[in-house]
Amino acid sequence: MKHTTILLAAVLTFNFQLSTFNSFAQSWSALGTGMNNDVWALCWGGSNLYAGGAFTTAGGVSANYVAKWDGTTWSTLGTGMNGSVYALAYDGANLYAGGAFTTAGGVSANYIAKWDGSTWSALSTEPDYDVYALTYGGGNLYAGGWFTTAGSVTVNNIAKWDGATWSALGTGISGGSWGYVWVLSWDGSNL
Repeated sequence: MKHTTILLAAVLTFNFQLSTFNSFAQSWSALGTGMNNDVWALCWGGSNLYAGGAFTTAGGVSANYVAKWDGTTWSTLGTGMNGSVYALAYDGANLYAGGAFTTAGGVSANYIAKWDGSTWSALSTEPDYDVYALTYGGGNLYAGGWFTTAGSVTVNNIAKWDGATWSALGTGISGGSWGYVWVLSWDGSNL
């Protein structure tokens, strides 16, 4: 019989705690002492779990809006961001963060940034407002949110980054005052 461990973000009123559920032992285990505010994004990258949100500490360590869990402890990713992280994606080597920030690791990075394992960097061009969703697939990074352009390309809330340039996905997504993209997923061949 196969047993799995399920990771859930349990945000409690007074304790912003990430926990895992072990289906074999039928028990919950906390991941350290948790965060001091909301967790909005989780992403596996290699053997690490990355978390993003509105928190400024993770496991008692200063971690501005993004942190890494290595199975034992929370640690920072440089100096983090200057605003909330809403989305995370991993491409096999790099972690991408999207959100409502304008700096990552002390460098200018508007709404999206790349972590290479040691430093944050901006993509060569960026969306013009908040990124709420990220996913990686087929060699491309897909971003969704509340933006009309990425670089100089009109994209209407959803775009594809091929590692060098942004492109639109059709005419984008619209739909009234809440026509933003909140979630993206890649199934192996389709977005």
